[in-house]
Amino acid sequence: MDRIKFTKIGLKQKGDTTTVVLHFTEPTDAGGSQLHDIECKDAPLDSFLEAMRNLDIFVGLLCGFPKDYAEGCKVHTVSLGSKGGKTAVILSASKPLEELGKSFNFNTPRFMEAAEETDASIPDDLLQAVNHLVEEANRYRIGERSQVSMDLPEGEEPVDDGEAPPAADSEDGWDGEGEAPPAAEGDPE
Repeated sequence: MDRIKFTKIGLKQKGDTTTVVLHFTEPTDAGGSQLHDIECKDAPLDSFLEAMRNLDIFVGLLCGFPKDYAEGCKVHTVSLGSKGGKTAVILSASKPLEELGKSFNFNTPRFMEAAEETDASIPDDLLQAVNHLVEEANRYRIGERSQVSMDLPEGEEPVDDGEAPPAADSEDGWDGEGEAPPAAEGDPE
């Protein structure tokens, strides 16, 4: 049975909210595949965001932009495919246009993993960076997300007394191991 295959990994920004976008196919027991499209506002791990930012340097290279023009380009979506067992990649990116207060959005040409050494292909370091992003996207898919902190009232600090909280399935917090807590008055012993 094949494994999960990502077809799109991206970040959508709207105001202060970042949404993770994942499109992937998953094999079914019947031998087919099921397409899943997920958009989630749960914050990704920093390593996911770093994996996305590691793709930014390839935009100028793949598009043939002058070095100074490539500065500031940010990848927001990676589209993946395959043909003949070889990986295909398109990076969707944006470049802020300061003087207009808008962004220029564009796609790189599609690059394929080389079938032969003479083919123009995905640079090895880009393929490694894409594979790392796929690993991070899979971590996100299975629930590894950034830990959300609770806002405490001003002046309060989190307390860690080193003790675990009471067990959820016990009224008195006793987990059944060690010495039992004293019985409350009127409780059978």
